[in-house]
Amino acid sequence: MKKNFTPPVIVGVLCERTSEIPRSLIRMLKARGQRCELIPLIVKPTELKNLITCMKLMDIRVLFLFGRLRTHVALHLTRLDKEAQKSGVVDAIIRSHGGYRGVGVTSKKMGIFYQMCINASIERESRA
Repeated sequence: MKKNFTPPVIVGVLCERTSEIPRSLIRMLKARGQRCELIPLIVKPTELKNLITCMKLMDIRVLFLFGRLRTHVALHLTRLDKEAQKSGVVDAIIRSHGGYRGVGVTSKKMGIFYQMCINASIERESRA
């Protein structure tokens, strides 16, 4: 009897140094087991031009951004939510049915935000 293989949801973290990745995000992903795979992408602001193409090639569902990259990436995205437009800061890029969009959030809600983004990605994956 064949078992269905469910690939993990790939969660990317875009930063200039791995020390910028919050420990709370790492702990949350470890608690989920094999359903999520964290891939840190270490880049400089000047290397953001082909970001969406790379996300598509690597099949990344959610990409969290940290440090000064949060302000630089908004220039390379065509779709931003209201919070990201207002603040000029992108905290995550999420793959949705219409492509990729930048999402902003206030720092007080980051823990809940991580959880919501990852849950939404897993739901989309299981429906596909």
